[in-house]
Formats: sequence, C-alpha cells, structure tokens
Amino acid sequence: MKNKKTKFIILMLVLSLSYISLRYTVNISVNKNNVQGQELTKTITIKPKQIDDILVNPGIGFTTFNNYNGNVTNYPVSGIAYYRWYWDQIEPTKGNINFSYFDEVLRNAAKAGQKVAFRIMAASDSSDSDLIRIPDWLKQEGCNGFWYGSYPYHFMPDFSDANFLANVHRVIKAFGDRYNGDSRIDHIDVGFVGHWGEWHVYQAESAGAIMPDYNTGKLYIDWWLEAFPNTQIFTLINGENLLSYAVNKGVGWRADGFGGAYQMDIYPKVLQNQGITDAWKKVPVAFETYSTISFLVSHFGLNIDDLINQAVSYHASIFNNKSEPIPAALTDKVNQLAKKLGYRFVVDTVDLPEHIKTNDKISISSVWENIGIAPIYKKYEIAFRLKKLDNTVASIYKSNIDIRNWIPGKYNVDIETDVNVPSGEYYLDVAMVKEGTNESAINLAISEKQPDGWYQLTKIAVE
Repeated sequence: MKNKKTKFIILMLVLSLSYISLRYTVNISVNKNNVQGQELTKTITIKPKQIDDILVNPGIGFTTFNNYNGNVTNYPVSGIAYYRWYWDQIEPTKGNINFSYFDEVLRNAAKAGQKVAFRIMAASDSSDSDLIRIPDWLKQEGCNGFWYGSYPYHFMPDFSDANFLANVHRVIKAFGDRYNGDSRIDHIDVGFVGHWGEWHVYQAESAGAIMPDYNTGKLYIDWWLEAFPNTQIFTLINGENLLSYAVNKGVGWRADGFGGAYQMDIYPKVLQNQGITDAWKKVPVAFETYSTISFLVSHFGLNIDDLINQAVSYHASIFNNKSEPIPAALTDKVNQLAKKLGYRFVVDTVDLPEHIKTNDKISISSVWENIGIAPIYKKYEIAFRLKKLDNTVASIYKSNIDIRNWIPGKYNVDIETDVNVPSGEYYLDVAMVKEGTNESAINLAISEKQPDGWYQLTKIAVE
C-alpha cells in the first residue's frame, strides 16, 4: 500500500514538473562566491518560453490602408490603421474641419485593436482623382499654383505661397489643439507638399512647379512638431535636403514606392548624402510598397526574399502594403517580415534567490533580448510584480533602464529591492509598462501572457 502511495506521489510530481516545463524552465544553482563561513545561496533561474506569433505593438508592423484590421483577407494582423485624405475632403468650408469623420476613424480603429496614422494631401496626379485638391474656398481666396499635364489639367499649388502656408499652419494647429496627446494616434506624416503629400513635384516640373526652399520646408516640419510634441512625426525621403534637419528633431523618415528599381537605387544615396545612414538607431523608418507586394513579384519579377532583406537592411519598423491581400504562395514569407519589423522583445532568463524572506533585500537579475531589427522609440518601463494567488497585486518593482537604447542585442536588467510583502505564496510576473503607470503596454515574444497583459514567470514562496 505504501509503495502504491509513493508511486502515486512520484507520478503526480513528474506530471507537475512536466506541466511547468511546458510553460517555463526553472533551474536551481548554487552561488559559489560566498565568503567562507557564510551560508551558500541557491539561485533560481527562470527561462520563459518564446513564441513565434506576429505581435501587435505600438509603432511597428504592417499597416492597413484606408481600412481596418480584419477587413482584408490573408493580410498580417495590424496595429496601425493608416489613412490619407485630401485637404478639400477634410475642410470643404474654411474653418469647418470635418473632425466628426476623423473621430469616427479613431473609434473604428480602436474597435479593431488599432491606432491611427494619417497624412493630409493637397495635390494628386491620379487619373481618377479630382483635378484640384485644395479646397475651393482657398482657390477663390487666392493660391498660386501650376496647371500641368494634358487636358483635363491637374493643379499643383505653390507650396511657398503665403496664403497656402498660412492656412496649412492653421489646419495643423487645429488638429493639434484637438488631438495632441491622444493615445489613439500612432504617428503623422508631414504631408501637404507635392503629389499625394510625398514631397515631390516630378509630374508638374515642366509647368514650373518647384519644391519649397529649405527654410520654407522647415516650417511644415516645425508646425507638426509644435502641434504634436508627444506624437511620432514622419517626413518623406523625397524632401531629401530636409532629412537631416528632421531626423535631428526626432522625426522618422518614410519612403513610398518601396520595391521600385529607381527608389531602391536612390534611398542609400539620399541617406548617405544627408549623413543619416544610422538614423534608425534614434528614429523610426517606414515603407510603403510601389503598388503592392503581389504586383512587385508578379509584374516586376522581384524576389520576395530580396524585398524582405531590403526592409531588414534599412531596419524598418512600419510597412504599408495598401491593404491588398497577400497571395497564398507569399503568405509565409510576408509573415516572416511582419515578425521582424521594429522591435521584438524576449526575456531570456530571470535569476532570483530560491529562498526569500519578508523584508529581505534581494536582487532580480534578468537578461532581455531585442530579436527585432530596430529599437523601440518611446519610453516604457520594465516592471516585475508579486501577485497573490487570488490575483491581488502585492508589490511592483521597476527598473530605471532606458530601453530606447536597445538596438538588436542582449541587455541586462538588475533590480535591487526590499521584499515588502507578508509571507505566503506569490506569482512573479513581468511587463513593459507605460511610463508612470502599472499598465502593460508592450506584447513580448514569450508565453504565459495574463489577461491584464503581464507575463507570469513562476510561483515563489516568501518566508
């Protein structure tokens, strides 16, 4: 009878350890560096299991385009709903910006689990677009510009026109007054200038259209920064003479036409000329495909691996495929790219004493790794917590390390703290939280995510 009972206990112990090993690995080692005569300290090493999912996180990943998450079949899950509007659409009468439409986009995106990014445009060269994309009232007030092309002609504003500039500034300020600090906005393009707000006037140059000079161009950048000091701003690579100025002010750079032969040839030259080849270490990089991935592969014969390698080489954080479904044959490759974009954090190991007593001073030593291709550009805090078995949070311990410096690689995070909880059993959890809060904000590439976004590491006993 005793043998059967013993076998049963051993079986249950083996099953319990097997269950734990599926969730995380716990190793126990002995600290051999103790001073002679002192008790040897055993250390627990926890190794969370990594996951291979596409992670939805702030400021990274594929974007939907004029659409929302889940509305496009066979498209990577997205955390950013990217929209573009012409000026005449958003302000049909002077001073009456259609904020109700923008509010609706913000609400719909939130329902789809997305933040919103946007650009405002003032000119188009598309055959199916209206010929003039500044508001009628602005043209009637007086706005210099250039009619170009074959009939019917398109209109390109003079981006240095005093009335045009004054009204652009007014619109940007109105958006900032209403939405500055709104956490539902992921990023904003500088926009307004050139075809589709892309900061080029190639198709209208024959009619005399020119880009704004350096000092005027700076105004567009500065106005957005003043209106949205806490929101990531992007400028277009085509405004190349202003790239260095913008990057030094924390503005990311964005390139439309990714995958096109001309574009892929010109990008490295522009970055080198502006001295910002390594700008990705401080500001984000965003791409939008020339047409779509499917078109580039089927019509241009572009190798999908080459496309991915190019995005990786530029350390891209954001990628817009214009909400076009991904062909089944390319799905696995595209999903690989989606997992690489931006930052991707894992917790390699967490070390702590095997025996912990109330009011002891302990060290929680952890090794983290950014296995993505770029750093995170906003400040978040690394936090550990002890949580009672009834899910009541007992205590939270934070590190003051600045993770914005974490380019791809491994990093040590050590927290020295007093154990300010009563004796009992607790879960040890970890998270990256919004600065100044205890709210988990970043999805990690490890298992055991809890309903509130924190990640359970192990169960410990406080004596």
